[in-house]
Amino acid sequence: MGVQLDKTIDELEILLRTKLRGEILDYLTTHRCPHGSRDIAAALGKPRHAVQRAVCDLVLQGRITQVARGADRKPVYRPVEVGPCEWCGLISHRLVAGECPACKTLTIGLARPSLARLVC
Repeated sequence: MGVQLDKTIDELEILLRTKLRGEILDYLTTHRCPHGSRDIAAALGKPRHAVQRAVCDLVLQGRITQVARGADRKPVYRPVEVGPCEWCGLISHRLVAGECPACKTLTIGLARPSLARLVC
């Protein structure tokens, strides 16, 4: 009986973690500017430690990426998307804020294309 209960609890924890990761991705996709895990936790009304763990999972899966540090010097994140790069036009599976990885390294400090300004 105890083993079955432990298994059920583990399965429930996995389901809840998966749901939380989905909520975080939805939030970051909807609110296009970078957000830290504290901001995400407050916006979703979820425990901060659970959100931090889910954010780490999403980073390891390559679904979000750290783009800078916030005012509190903590990392802020954006979702990784699929689509055309706003600089070179090539389709990328690793777009962050409209930039493919190759263009991101070449465009530091440059004025952003008009579509990218709408996104940020």
